[in-house]
Amino acid sequence: THLFVAGKDGQRDDVVWGFDKLEDYHQHNHSIYFGATIGRVANRMGGAQFTLDDTTYQLSQNDGANHLHGGEVGFNRVVWQAHTQETAGGPEVTLQHVSEAGDQGYPGQLEVSLRYSLNHDGHLRLDYHALTDEPTPVNLTHHSYFNLAGSGTIDAHTMQVFADHVLDVDVGLIPTGRLLDITGSALDLRTPSVLGKHLHHKDVAAVGGIDHCYVLAGDGLKRAALVWHEASGRRLEVVTDQPAIQVYTGNFLDGITGKQGRTYNQHSALCLETQHYPDSPNHLYFPSIILQPGARYSHTTIYKFSTQ
Repeated sequence: THLFVAGKDGQRDDVVWGFDKLEDYHQHNHSIYFGATIGRVANRMGGAQFTLDDTTYQLSQNDGANHLHGGEVGFNRVVWQAHTQETAGGPEVTLQHVSEAGDQGYPGQLEVSLRYSLNHDGHLRLDYHALTDEPTPVNLTHHSYFNLAGSGTIDAHTMQVFADHVLDVDVGLIPTGRLLDITGSALDLRTPSVLGKHLHHKDVAAVGGIDHCYVLAGDGLKRAALVWHEASGRRLEVVTDQPAIQVYTGNFLDGITGKQGRTYNQHSALCLETQHYPDSPNHLYFPSIILQPGARYSHTTIYKFSTQ
């Protein structure tokens, strides 16, 4: 709900968007996802269905005819069990939830845990784990909206994404199955670029902004993205073991009132959602997100905050 980061002047500002009251999260966060844990399956599932072992599963529809971020009652709308502790490295919170078989249409019971840890170097680490008793798709992510200035828009943020391709999508933002080479396009963030230049490019502006899944190379923990705000000196590095990162530039923020009465407009924050490819069960050549009984889902993402 809050994350205070020091700038080069020593001033600590809250760099994530959210609400002051719990009831506002209840009312609005089924569609905005401020600070949310997303599951069972992040992003979109075309036609709100998938086929597994010759059985077609119909999922909750909450994005037109599609399934988005776990459905109508995704993991962002349930009460998790929480345990906190102080360690030598810093504070930790471990969240646990059991998603019963049939939840939002998914097969199998899923036991999920998520540990947040914040160390003394300003690294916010998220470690996800899950177990199931039946084969089921799992693709968890985090959905905080970041603004390193603490106010205004992200136009003056500089960004670099370590990816050569994005997933091609249709008008409903469902992957077509093709990978697009971003070389020379408005989505090319391979070298540090001021975001405003990209967001106001005609090709991006026509669709409201960036909302694309960037395909990362390599296994294990790796750099996914860098973002910094020169005026404040704040810098964010995203490290993950996931194969992709969804970059979303707050395209659907429409003037909603958030913390301290602030108005959150389009492009006032961005999300950096580390994950597997969206709609993966419906694409034979996408990396599988099917978790089998006896196997363990593990996912680590680290948001490293620093001051230039």
